[in-house]
Amino acid sequence: MYDFIAIDFETANNNLNSACSIGIVAVKNQEIVKTEYFLIKPPTAEFLMKNVDIHGITFEMVKTESNFFEVWEQLKEYFANTHFVIAHNAQFDMSVLKCCFNEYSIDIHNFHYIDNIHITHLCSPGNLQNNTLKTAADLYGVDIDNHHNALSDALAVANIIINILKTHRHESFILLAAHRNFTIKNFYELNCTNFFISSKNRIKYSNNTISMQELKELAEQIISDNLIEIDEIIFIKDWIQEHQSLAGNYPFDKISALCSLILEDGILTDSEADEMLCLLSQFVNPIETSCTECSIIFEEKLFVLTGDFDSGSKSDITEMIISKGGSCKDNLTKKADYLIVGGAGSDNWKYGNYGGKVAKALEMQEKGHTILILKEKDLINCLE
Repeated sequence: MYDFIAIDFETANNNLNSACSIGIVAVKNQEIVKTEYFLIKPPTAEFLMKNVDIHGITFEMVKTESNFFEVWEQLKEYFANTHFVIAHNAQFDMSVLKCCFNEYSIDIHNFHYIDNIHITHLCSPGNLQNNTLKTAADLYGVDIDNHHNALSDALAVANIIINILKTHRHESFILLAAHRNFTIKNFYELNCTNFFISSKNRIKYSNNTISMQELKELAEQIISDNLIEIDEIIFIKDWIQEHQSLAGNYPFDKISALCSLILEDGILTDSEADEMLCLLSQFVNPIETSCTECSIIFEEKLFVLTGDFDSGSKSDITEMIISKGGSCKDNLTKKADYLIVGGAGSDNWKYGNYGGKVAKALEMQEKGHTILILKEKDLINCLE
């Protein structure tokens, strides 16, 4: 049984199931006992240039390699024979792993995992200026031979942990985890979605929209265990500082302000954690958290429809509203009284489970406008 394994994935594109390489390092008794590196053929040939620029892997390099289903046959013994799995920014690597399981209908194997960012911040409080692997490696005297090569990065994580064990004079990682009260998560409980739509239907979004999608995905991963940790607040704040072009976009400013407030004294109170959890939950799934159940007034009220509807076409829904004395418009303005969200959703929604109209309505509510966001079923109940 290994004390822990360190892993790192690289991906071909924005789809989390597009793993194109993995590095894995097994550690026992503070010694690296085994390493593996695999190139992986992703489900599609799409390799984004920004990804290639980072890791240097192209489709030509992997087109004759095994897919993840085949590689997993060689990987699974590592996961079955270790106490812990560790990755730097574990939310990303664990989400890639789970999405690959889903892509190839592989039975999900449960295991305990820990984020190396969490470990290094707890073991070196105040000594890390940011959450990058290079910063942690520099602090613990670890060289990264080829940064963003999956095996090189996994080796860096393993050596950081080994040096932490030696620095703090712990004989085993299990004792270190218990002494430092590491947050240990169950892979089975990880809630992730392969966020981006398929390449053949991909919509070209602005850089700010792509960044907001990334922030939403980050928020989704953080709230997946229904807990907020101080290291996650630090991680969000670092991300925000690198994406200041989003200033003025809801809820970027609100998340930024709350992070700053929490980090003023470096203490995360229960009320602050609850407030951040509520804010991120609303951002991730506003249709569930923001929709209001109420009686609807139709007479002289303006309705805007978004998404596809289970109860009929938008024209059908519009006719029903007009028959009750209301009116409908396509565009969301300050004059709108209700935004009705179709129960069937839409493949074109820019945030996966909601679109730009919902985001704009939330921003309008934040600025004091009285627009109500309602689900289709609530509208239909009032129409019947």
